[in-house]
Amino acid sequence: MRALVSKGVKWMRWSAITVSFGYISFNFIAEPILCSGSSMEPTLSDKDIILTERYSSVFIKSYNRNVQRGDVVVARCPANPNTLICKRVAAIAGDSVRHGFLSQQVIPRGHVWLTGDNTNYSTDSRDWGPIPIGLIVGKAVLKIWPFEDFQILDNKPKNSSKT
Repeated sequence: MRALVSKGVKWMRWSAITVSFGYISFNFIAEPILCSGSSMEPTLSDKDIILTERYSSVFIKSYNRNVQRGDVVVARCPANPNTLICKRVAAIAGDSVRHGFLSQQVIPRGHVWLTGDNTNYSTDSRDWGPIPIGLIVGKAVLKIWPFEDFQILDNKPKNSSKT
């Protein structure tokens, strides 16, 4: 009977360690995200899986210094915070962006301007305006699926398939 209890305790201990490691890894270090839609084509396509780095957004108070133009980020959608969006940082605080034909807007402190690489099929800052940095949940660092397209995501967009 003792051996059975000992095995049960050992199993529970390893289960707790595994669950704890998974929780810490996905909430504070990195998280796989399934992309949907065509707004980031050709960089990312529908059903691609990316790995997002969350360390700097969780532990570094001055994360806005680490967000750079060209970074691909995952953020909460301003229109629906329960939805995650994947976009590219087009402008950071202090930058000026042209919004429409005539108006220009300066990005306020603590905000970024996000756009999709495939602008014809992207709902982004052109619709919502500047996005608070607090909505960013992580930086996309790797495209991990489909495996044949495995790559490190850099801060330069590929040529878009805009029409």
